[in-house]
Order: sequence, then structure tokens, then C-alpha cells
Amino acid sequence: MNTASFIRNAHTTILRLAICFGGVILCALQACSDTEIITRPEQVVFPTSQVTYQRHVKNFMAVTCAFAGCHSNGSRAGGVVLDAYFDMLYFSPGVVAPRMPDQSRLLQVMDSRFRLYALHPISFQGRITQNHVNGIRTWIQEGAE
Repeated sequence: MNTASFIRNAHTTILRLAICFGGVILCALQACSDTEIITRPEQVVFPTSQVTYQRHVKNFMAVTCAFAGCHSNGSRAGGVVLDAYFDMLYFSPGVVAPRMPDQSRLLQVMDSRFRLYALHPISFQGRITQNHVNGIRTWIQEGAE
């Protein structure tokens, strides 16, 4: 192989690698732009049906209830843990009663129609919207999955 042929092959290989690398970068940037980091309750919007823990409830809990000093695994305020699905349903009995939203303490704390609502700080009450209440109600009604 002569020098000119070697250089041409090297340039072709470098060009192919650059195109491939550029494609990887574009894919990564696209993925980042489609993924919003949830940091405030108003960023969480529940759909009217097919509410899931992983896609909706987990984010809501992370910015309203399940953080240090409240209902995180480390804090366990009132013996209630809300930062993991298993803990919500099994470690804290009665917090979520699948298919029975009005019997679930979680909804009773969020919905002003229930007595437990008044027991939580005003700062909590000011962070949740009617969409949040309806979303948690729907999630529980649909089986809390």
C-alpha cells in the first residue's frame, strides 16, 4: 500500500468515526432534552387515567412528601415512609389501600374534605394542587400500581 492510499483510507476511517461519534452525541443530547428533572410540585401533572407509581406518584412524592425531615426512609415522620413503593404499600399499613381511595390515609392527608388534611403543615397544603389530589385518587382507585 502506498502512502497516498494509506492517507486516503485513514481519512475515510476518521470521517466514518466522526460521523458515528456525532450521531451518538446527537442521540445523547436528544435524550437529555426530552427528560425533565422534577424539582417542584407544579412540574408534576397527573393524567386522568393510567396513573402509575413509577411515572407519576414517585416524582410527586419526591418533591412534596418524601424528603429529609418528612416521610423519607431516613426521617419516617409519624412512622410513614413515602419514598419507595414497597414502603408506601406495605411498611406503612393504611397509607395506601389499593382500590379504596377514601380509606387511604395518603389521600385523606391531601384532600381538604378529610380530617387528616388539617394535621399537615400549611406549607404542604400550599404545594399540592387539585390535579395532584385527583391523580393520587386515580392511582389508588386503579389499584396503586
